[in-house]
Formats: sequence, C-alpha cells, structure tokens
Amino acid sequence: IGTSTNLIASDIAVKNGLEPFSMFEVGKLGIIFVGITFAYLAFGGRKLIPSRDTLAAMIDSDGGREYLTQAWISDDSPFLGKIYSDTPLAKRRRLRIIEVSRDGGRVRKPLNETTVEAGDRLLLKTRVSGVMEMNETEGVSFIPGTQIDSDSLGLEHIRTESAVMMEGIIGPESNLVGKTLKELNFRQRYGVLIVAVHRRGRNLRNRLERIKLEFGDTLLLEGTQEKMNDLFIEKDFINLSKPMDQPFRTTKAPIAIGALLVFMIGGALVPFMIPILALTAVLVTLVTKCIDTQDAYEAVEWRVIFMIFGMLGLGLCLQEVQIADILAGYTVDTFGKAGPYVVLGAMYLLAAVLTELISNNAVAALLTPIAIGVAIALGVDSRPFVIAVMFASSASFVTPIGYQTNTYVYGAGGYKFTDFSRIGLPLAIILWLVASFAIPVLWPF
Repeated sequence: IGTSTNLIASDIAVKNGLEPFSMFEVGKLGIIFVGITFAYLAFGGRKLIPSRDTLAAMIDSDGGREYLTQAWISDDSPFLGKIYSDTPLAKRRRLRIIEVSRDGGRVRKPLNETTVEAGDRLLLKTRVSGVMEMNETEGVSFIPGTQIDSDSLGLEHIRTESAVMMEGIIGPESNLVGKTLKELNFRQRYGVLIVAVHRRGRNLRNRLERIKLEFGDTLLLEGTQEKMNDLFIEKDFINLSKPMDQPFRTTKAPIAIGALLVFMIGGALVPFMIPILALTAVLVTLVTKCIDTQDAYEAVEWRVIFMIFGMLGLGLCLQEVQIADILAGYTVDTFGKAGPYVVLGAMYLLAAVLTELISNNAVAALLTPIAIGVAIALGVDSRPFVIAVMFASSASFVTPIGYQTNTYVYGAGGYKFTDFSRIGLPLAIILWLVASFAIPVLWPF
C-alpha cells in the first residue's frame, strides 16, 4: 500500500490467477533497496551534485521579516530625469522598489525604462536598516501617515504591519498553471506580492507580470500573515516555509494509532481482508472524530484513484486484444535463450526506463500483463516478474519528470535537470543489478 503502483501491479496479478500480495511481502526487497540507497547517499552519492541555491537563500538570516512602505520623489531630487535602474534607489541591498505610482496610477513600464519624475510614489520592500538608509538619501522622503492604495495593490494596512516572506510551490493541479500574474490579477486577488519566481535553477526577478507559471515553480511571496494564510488555504500553492497551524486532537491519538495497527497487522495475517480492514479503520477514525469528514474527503487523491481504475482497464484491454501476449512472445524470442534471470533483468530495465518518461502507474499497468505472459511462456513462476515491474516502476531517480515528488524537489531545491541524472543514474544501475540477483533468490522461479 506504499504507492499506487504496487496496488495496480498487485490487482492485475490477482486477476491473472496469482496469490494476493501480503502486507509486507515486498518489504523483503524494499528493505534491501532502502539500505543500499542510504549507503550510496551517505558515502559518496551526494557528492555527485553541486550545492544549489534555493529560493530561501534570497531571504536574509534575520527570519525574512521585512516591511512594505511608501516613499516619494521630491521636487529637488538629484535623480530627476534619470532612469530608475541607474539610480542608487534600485541598487540598495536592503530595499527594493516594488512599484512606481504616478498621477494616481501605477507605472507599468519596468524600472530600466522608467524615468524618475517629481512626485513619484515608490512602493518599497525594506528592512529597518533599509528605512534608515532611505532617510539619509537626498531627494527621497517617506510619506508619513499615508495608507498604501489597497484598491490598486490589493494590500490592506500593510503600511503599518510587519510583512512576512514565504515560499510556495505550484502544485500539479493548481489553477495558476499556464497563466501569467497579469492574467490572474494576482495582487488584487490575493493581496500578496510575488517578489521572485524560481524555475529550473534560475531566480527570475524581472518582468514577473509576464511569466507564465508552471507546475513546480517556486514563488517567493510577501504579504501579511493573514493574507498568506488565505492564499495557502486555496491549495493552489504548497507551503514550503512552515506547516499550516492545525489543532491537534491528542486525546484521539490512541484510537487512530490503534486503528492503523489493527489494519497493518490484520492485513499482514489475512491479505485478502486488506480492503475490508482499510475501510473499517477509516470508519472508526471518522465515527470517533479523529478526523472530520471534510478533511478525510479532501485527503483522498481522487485523481490517482481514477487513474488506477483507468490503468486497470487499459491493462485488461491489452490482454483482450492479445497485445500483451504478442509483446511477451517477442521478449521471450529475443532473450528467452539466455534464461529467466536475464529476461527478468531485461523486464526490470524496461520498466525503469519507461517510468522516467511516463507515469509510473501507466508503466505498471502496461508491463504487468506482459511480465506475466513472459513468465508463462518461459514456464516459470510469474511472481518474480511482477515484483520486478513493481519495483522498477517506482524507482524513478534519473529525471525530474519521472515522478511528482521529483518535480517538487526539482523546483524547490533549485536543481538542474542534469543533477538528477548525475546522482540518479548510478543509483538506478546499482538497484537494477541488485534486483536482478535478489528477486530470484527471494522469490524463486
């Protein structure tokens, strides 16, 4: 039950006449994989990739707490007539010009195309030290007692409130994917500023309004704590800075732990009862109010469930039109003379390569019927071949697109595409060799 890939492969195997997989049956090889991976990373593998700067590195060490405030350009400012990007205002380390307002409206040109004029109002992101620097700058003054225009910026009372800076990553089902900040009317909609966008190892700061957001983009967000909470509640973002505050129901902990233990132990002893035990455990936690019904509903990955049903149907289709039998026969004709050990290794390798390019669930649904057909054609037990597909389909380390977890880490960690290949390819090869020798030992032909 560790991943939906295991559920798909197991269900297809049962429908083809194999005995159901017990709760911890695959754990024999899983523990070996975990141990080898830990040793690989601890004793050298981690040195294969350079240290990358994450978006969090852009936040100074004082906790990221800053202030948003306004200043104005005086009539005798020495910067009049100059381009903003050429003035010291745009080069201060402790403050940044977020926006320029003129004649009651925002100046939409970038700073490197905007000329300084008397009366310009600047929306600044700054720390206390930045405020002190600005106070000493000739020709620029802070506006006392003036509210930031919340109608145009979507910010309320930020003038007098401490702003917080947080990281959020765009999820695969976010409504923001494929849209620009301008199209989303982001500031007015959320009341939060996007200070920078991090993508594929690059920190994008300029012309943010025109950047089309993508799955895996990490955004550096700034605004009041209240606005931040509202933003993350909508679930278009995954909060990387800190977990959302949730009330803990400590008195219910024994019930939840007990339900989980009964499910796991019962599933290990009576494998065919796993669905009933799982449903019973869920009902117990709901009836005893360990979790609210709405929270339970939202926790279900419906997309994955429908994908599982769809993949099972696809696997059945391959069997009905005998494509699985044809591919199995071709595999046996090509590698059969070398023996089942070589064929099993080839099957694992095929699944491992495909899972780097397409969904791991799709790989399991496509190859499990073929693996069973190959085993039947060779006259050996099908279980080792199903295990090979099961593990290889989940062992996605070589590309950041092979699995959603990889994509999250790819964006949030500031990695490059080739970083995954550097550290993942040797590990994938090691696990392939280990699986080719260990599976026939743990599950004899």
